[in-house]
Amino acid sequence: MLPRTGPAPLGAVPQSGSEALAAAQAMQERARLRNLSAEHLRHLARPFWRAGWRPADILHAIDHEPGGRQHGY
Repeated sequence: MLPRTGPAPLGAVPQSGSEALAAAQAMQERARLRNLSAEHLRHLARPFWRAGWRPADILHAIDHEPGGRQHGY
């Protein structure tokens, strides 16, 4: 396999549809969100990406309470 080119999937706001899909796939792997398709996850994350959130920011928000404390699950 060739190494990925461009920004890290979780560390940069996706700028194109293919970058968004790669970011959604990386989010699936990292957060065990396999019950959602990458396409559906991309759709759900799109408003956050438009607001400037990185995929890593979304994963942090999923795993933590608004005050910053990690969920106890």
